[in-house]
Amino acid sequence: MINITFTGPTGQISQTGWNKRENGAVTLKFYVNNSLGFETSAENIVIKDVVKQPSPEILGYDVYILLEVVGVIAFILIRKRNKS
Repeated sequence: MINITFTGPTGQISQTGWNKRENGAVTLKFYVNNSLGFETSAENIVIKDVVKQPSPEILGYDVYILLEVVGVIAFILIRKRNKS
């Protein structure tokens, strides 16, 4: 269980705390009190379902690396052609 406390009229969930949580149910419990000392709480359950997208691959090769190699070869050929 991770307990994160913040004060003030608004707050944010810590990105670091959120990243530490595994996928699944996450319970967010909010407590408030007024100037007379009355306190109440509310509980929300959200489902964290984050899927990391793999980089696109063609026949086991990373597309970005493949594009870089093709770009470098094209640059060299165009430059060589223009010098002739």
